[in-house]
Amino acid sequence: MSQKDSIEKYIRPDLTGFGGYSARISPDTLEGKVEVPVDTIIKLDANENPYGCSPAVSKALASYDEYYVYPDDGQTKLRKLLAGYCGVDEKYIVAGGGSNQLIDLILRLFLNRDEEVINCVPTFGIYKFSTDLCGGKLVEIPRKDNFDIDIAAVQAAVTDLTKVVFLANPNNPTGYVYRDNDLGEVVRLVEKSGAPFELHSYDYGEETMDAVSAAGKLGVPPEIVFKTLVTRSEKGDIFVFCVPGNCELDLKKAAKTTGNKKIELIAVRELLPLTGYVRGGCSPIGMKRNFPAYIDESATINDWIYINGGSRGLQIKIQPTDLARVAQAEYADIV
Repeated sequence: MSQKDSIEKYIRPDLTGFGGYSARISPDTLEGKVEVPVDTIIKLDANENPYGCSPAVSKALASYDEYYVYPDDGQTKLRKLLAGYCGVDEKYIVAGGGSNQLIDLILRLFLNRDEEVINCVPTFGIYKFSTDLCGGKLVEIPRKDNFDIDIAAVQAAVTDLTKVVFLANPNNPTGYVYRDNDLGEVVRLVEKSGAPFELHSYDYGEETMDAVSAAGKLGVPPEIVFKTLVTRSEKGDIFVFCVPGNCELDLKKAAKTTGNKKIELIAVRELLPLTGYVRGGCSPIGMKRNFPAYIDESATINDWIYINGGSRGLQIKIQPTDLARVAQAEYADIV
């Protein structure tokens, strides 16, 4: 067949060099190519369950006798069951034949040609595949060394053309699981308040999650990087305090400020269930409950201070008056 008559001339010009989607290698294709029996291979590179489906699911599939009939394309029963399980209205649930189909539907619905999709790599390859197929522009944001999201980089990449941000949870292929606050609750609340702010992300380790280490990473004085401390009074009430990273909370002053005889720091194991935050990622903004909060009065001598953004490796630069307003906090002498 001549080039003139080739079917390629009918292909969309923007897809002539399209490489397609390459899924992970199936163990079945390795027969005779590896030194171990194929049935002994445990596949871990694509977020698959190496144990197979549950016996109950296998039994239900085997006993179903209406495979010859097209199923309900509205997934009525399934969505109703999922609504009860997830605690959301069924009108917010869509079921599909695998995530590939749902991702494709999302992009077909929302993405216009040349609009942007933010993708945090490494991650599921179908995001790039579907974006390219729909004529969108992929903006790739590298993850941190521990595969956490670089929230500040994502924020900086958002433009008027940004239409979709993809986050796989758990991430494929790293297995990273996002906490709720990874997805920007603190940023959302600050943006909603109208306060000017900047996001600053940095690499961290188990021994470098404190405010002084954060100051060193950001190249700023530790006295303007405030740490968030959660306490409990002798009456059992919870209070939140923000103090400079190079200072310690004076528990006697804290007790006097709150009208209590005694105050103590809570145990680390209590932090997550009480606030929704983990050690090294605790912010006075966006906690599960609005606990009474106090900021050391030294914050007022600075034009800007830094406070944790609700995630390890993330700080928000904000004016002290705005922090007090957004966190509903008072100034006090507490160091």
